[in-house]
Amino acid sequence: MELQIAGLTLITSVLMVGALIVSLIPIVPGPALLWAISVLYAALTNFEMLTLPWLIVITLLMILASTSDFWAPFLGIRTRGASCSSIFGTIVGGLLGTFLIPIPIL
Repeated sequence: MELQIAGLTLITSVLMVGALIVSLIPIVPGPALLWAISVLYAALTNFEMLTLPWLIVITLLMILASTSDFWAPFLGIRTRGASCSSIFGTIVGGLLGTFLIPIPIL
C-alpha cells in the first residue's frame, strides 16, 4: 500500500511539474490545472495525504490566482509584463527570504 502511495506521489509530482511548465503558455489555465491534479491526488488517496482543510486552502488559492487579472490592478500591480528591475527585485527578495527567515512558512 505504501509503495502505491509513493508511486502515486511521484506521478503526481511529475504531472504538477509538467503542468507548471505548460502553464507558461498564455491560454492554458495553470492554477486550475494544478488544482485539478491536487484534487485527483486527494481523491485517489482517500483524502489521507491531502486532507479536506488543506484542499479548501488550495481551492481558495486557486480562485485567488485565477482571478488575479481582475483584482491585481486595483493594488497597483501590472498584469501584463513586468519591468526588469521588478523581476530582479523579486528574485533577490525570494532568495533572501528563503535563507534569512529562520522559521518555516507553512
